[in-house]
Amino acid sequence: MQEMSKEMMKMGIIEEMVEDTMESVMGDSDVMEEATAAEVDKIMREITGELPKTPEILLDSVPTGVPVAGGSRVPAQLANSIDEEEPEEGDLAEMQARLAALRN
Repeated sequence: MQEMSKEMMKMGIIEEMVEDTMESVMGDSDVMEEATAAEVDKIMREITGELPKTPEILLDSVPTGVPVAGGSRVPAQLANSIDEEEPEEGDLAEMQARLAALRN
């Protein structure tokens, strides 16, 4: 029984040592998150900053469309399909039936 107690104590000490080591190796997760966010922002600025430098030949091949938030554009064909989407009669009837069932 004493031997088992000693082994359990060893395991507890080893577990604590491993946790301490992992914490020191991994560092503070908040710092890592901030560093990651900063790197992502930097890359996004690089990507969006390079767009105006794109040769005219490539810009002519990009479909023009409807402006959306952030100054980007959605291709006109896609924008039209989004506007045209309405619930179908079957979907509408099904939703009304579900609503009626919930009210009861």
